[in-house]
Amino acid sequence: MRIIALLGLMISLTLRAQVWEPLGGPLAVEVWEVKVNSIDMVFFITEKGLFRSLDNGNTWELLDNGLPTTGLSDLLVAPNDHVFLFGPGNLLYKSVDDGLSWTVLNNGQTFFGGQCLAANALGALFMGMNGMQIKRSYDDGDTWISTAIPAMGVDVIAIGQGDTLYAAEDASPFTGSALRSVDGGNSWAGLNYGLPSVNTHSLFVNALGHVFAGISQGSRFIRSMDGGMTWVELDIGPTFIVSSIVSTSNGDLYIGSHYGGVLLSTDNGDTWTKVNDGMNALAIQLVVNSSDHLFAASGVDLFRSTNGGLSWNGLNDTFVLSKIGGLLANSSNHYFAIAGWGGLYRSLDAGVSWQAVVNGLQGTLIRDIAENSSSDLFVSTGYGAPYMGIYRSMDNGNSWDLVTDTGSMMVNSLAVSSNGHVFGGVDWPAGITKSEDNGNTWFTAFEGVNPCYTFDEMAIGTNGRVFAGVAGCGNKVYTSDDSGTTWVARSISSEIGGAWIRSLSTRPDSTVLAMRSMTAAPRVFRSRNNGLTWQSATFGFLIP
Repeated sequence: MRIIALLGLMISLTLRAQVWEPLGGPLAVEVWEVKVNSIDMVFFITEKGLFRSLDNGNTWELLDNGLPTTGLSDLLVAPNDHVFLFGPGNLLYKSVDDGLSWTVLNNGQTFFGGQCLAANALGALFMGMNGMQIKRSYDDGDTWISTAIPAMGVDVIAIGQGDTLYAAEDASPFTGSALRSVDGGNSWAGLNYGLPSVNTHSLFVNALGHVFAGISQGSRFIRSMDGGMTWVELDIGPTFIVSSIVSTSNGDLYIGSHYGGVLLSTDNGDTWTKVNDGMNALAIQLVVNSSDHLFAASGVDLFRSTNGGLSWNGLNDTFVLSKIGGLLANSSNHYFAIAGWGGLYRSLDAGVSWQAVVNGLQGTLIRDIAENSSSDLFVSTGYGAPYMGIYRSMDNGNSWDLVTDTGSMMVNSLAVSSNGHVFGGVDWPAGITKSEDNGNTWFTAFEGVNPCYTFDEMAIGTNGRVFAGVAGCGNKVYTSDDSGTTWVARSISSEIGGAWIRSLSTRPDSTVLAMRSMTAAPRVFRSRNNGLTWQSATFGFLIP
């Protein structure tokens, strides 16, 4: 049950229902970046364009006068409150009137490979690039000069004290782990974290000049108190990707993470406390305004905390998210939707209004949802140890408990058979997991021997036949007629090349639909005999 997988489900449902009515859907929107200016205007990039709030995030305003609404990235608000960001075609945009109008700054220059933007207190601008260079501008972005660096590229830049700058690469490791300039970017020298093969996701320098970095090796968080010469690892608890680091006026540190939510330290990073109550999604980027209010960009909303992170509220009351990754109408006629980057929402009034489902799911990325005959709900989660695994709710989604071993499985898909057996298609470690006692215990029903045996989709067919779609290798659907004890590979196509079974849908009349992607010609296949043989059912259209 994926974002693009819903087409297969819709094709199946269309055979049953001739009339459709639109539902409002969750008030959720992917927020990729957020920044504030000196007078606390909030700017944030979403899937629908750049927006501005003049009232601390209570209302939104689209900024599209001279600015495209798609393909925006690397938002920067400079100390003079001029706003910069990249747009499609490697164009650099600037606004000098708080986003009301925009101009293109390229002026014959090429910014191909531009990765990030930063500005120091004096207004000098810095652009991290691919190709062993950093660009600088001393005239508000009108012209740029390049400085060679001892690295393949720069994805992250942090402003230090005086003329000190720090930079690092996120996309791939390079010799030296990080870079430092003590002369405003004229020259750069490599630093070393003391760890091999490190990607840097985030860099931050606090008021004391201490440097903090979220790095990829073991998803660690490290600190240097001597300008990057030596580093120590900080204990932030279970591992996850630290994507953002900020500080409030009193020196408190906050980190935003993929899958771990928001954490707070009041002792310069020595100890940390999780503070993500009310946030049902990733915390991709954090900013702090002059009142020490925190804003968190996430995969489903822009969140705000006015009490130091003790509680968070989603600010979107306008947009319906265009990407829904899964749907379920349960036995109580309550609707559940997986929105954006894995946030779970519930409607108790048949889709008229929606509320975020939070309790017990903070820090998770929801991949699929299913219900058993006892009205218990199960969700599968992935990409974010220790929160990976399968969660269960026995109270209609009000609260959730992890019922698999902590962080043991990255589960992409779920299916529940008529006898109550729960199946999970596991990406890591590859295979299928199963529970015969309502999720209390789990065992391996199919063990993968290579990455081809990961399963992105599962379904239950006629006579209890279990279907599992292979991800990444071949045009195969696996079936089991003995509740997962043995499996048979069924080829849905003789075409050569890798394929990804992105959706499976079954009907009581033994019809099965499978949607395949990751090939030159994605398409739908149909079986009329419960998966024994398959034919193309694309009906003259291709699925993008």
